Order: sequence, then C-alpha cells, then structure tokens
Amino acid sequence: MIRLEDLIKGFLSKVEEGTTLLQEKFGTRNILRLWRSGKIERCGEIIDGVEYELHGIGCAIHFPTDSVDFDYGSNNRIDCFDE
Repeated sequence: MIRLEDLIKGFLSKVEEGTTLLQEKFGTRNILRLWRSGKIERCGEIIDGVEYELHGIGCAIHFPTDSVDFDYGSNNRIDCFDE
C-alpha cells in the first residue's frame, strides 16, 4: 500500500525537477506571467523530450515516462494541487 506521505513527496520531487528545468530555460520557475504577457506560447518544449502545458493557474510538465500537473500559488509557491 502506498502511503499518502510518499505520494506527496513524489509529487513535490517531480514538481521540483520540472520547475528547475523551467528556471534553466526561462529564468523563472513561474512562467505564467511570461505566457500571459505573450512572451511564450501556452505549450512548448523545455528540453528534448520534456514539454510544458500552461492552464489557468497551473502547469503540466510532460516527461518522457510520466507527467506532473501543479498549480502556482501566492508568494511564488509551486506546490499547489487540486483534485
């Protein structure tokens, strides 16, 4: 049985991995402002085989073998999620 704590840690680890790639490519982990100001497309490639997809207040990052979908929060939080 998978513990809730392990699921949360796995989620946060994948968000960290993805937002680190965003930071390296765009200079920020929160790319919503870039999208809303027209500086980047809503969807695109971060690095070979890894893509992002912005939506509402969040971002999905698609890795070659899995994906993570998270919401941005206040004070540059990157650990928010909904159902």
